[in-house]
Amino acid sequence: MWSQGRLDSPAPFGPGTYPPPRRLVSNLDWSDRRITDRTSSASERVHMAAGAVVSDDNRCLRFLRRHPHLELALIPAMLGAVLFAVCWLMYGPPEFTATVSSFDGLDPSHRAAGAPTFAVTLRATNRRMWQFCFKPGNGSAVVAYAGVPLARADVPGFCVPGRSVAKVRVVATGDGLGLPAALHERVEAQRRRRERVPLTVRVRLDEDRVVPHSVLGWPPMLLLCEAMLNGRPAGGPPRCPGFGMGF
Repeated sequence: MWSQGRLDSPAPFGPGTYPPPRRLVSNLDWSDRRITDRTSSASERVHMAAGAVVSDDNRCLRFLRRHPHLELALIPAMLGAVLFAVCWLMYGPPEFTATVSSFDGLDPSHRAAGAPTFAVTLRATNRRMWQFCFKPGNGSAVVAYAGVPLARADVPGFCVPGRSVAKVRVVATGDGLGLPAALHERVEAQRRRRERVPLTVRVRLDEDRVVPHSVLGWPPMLLLCEAMLNGRPAGGPPRCPGFGMGF
């Protein structure tokens, strides 16, 4: 028999007898135990989460049973939201670009013969199904360089039919003669370097006869367009971002 004492003093055994097997606890056994414990904890967490979801579903069902007419009220609200989105897509404002086709009177003020003038062309692209109109009398376009207004023009009322393009041409004129000396020198320096002189065209428009905008009393639209004094950008004039001016 195998001694129950120290390992270095085994008891003698005869032929045909063997020491009793001893189970060695390895690191693999401890890893298996850890994996089993983690799996059990994860299973418990999944069951708890499932129970919470079921509990929330039960609360929703109980709430709907207490208010049986709530579903009937939600259906018109959802249909109204979808209808508003469809109307917005159908009656949304056109896309605008602005170009300056010609100009005059950009001499320095001490030797200018006239006021600065710019021929501005607004191009409106209506991608919607119905026409889009703007009121006459309140529209305006202001041409500026480096944040300094140079000329102004009234924009007449016009309509853009559905899925079409309309162009509006105006001539913006300044109040004084020529340009201030510092501003003229800055413009001429860019032109001597053969750079394109950037201009800003600020356009104000009032929407008219447009659903649902006229029903909602939509505020005037402000467009901030980028244009060039001498030529166009390589990719064409950029789209003018539009903003609501408030009531």
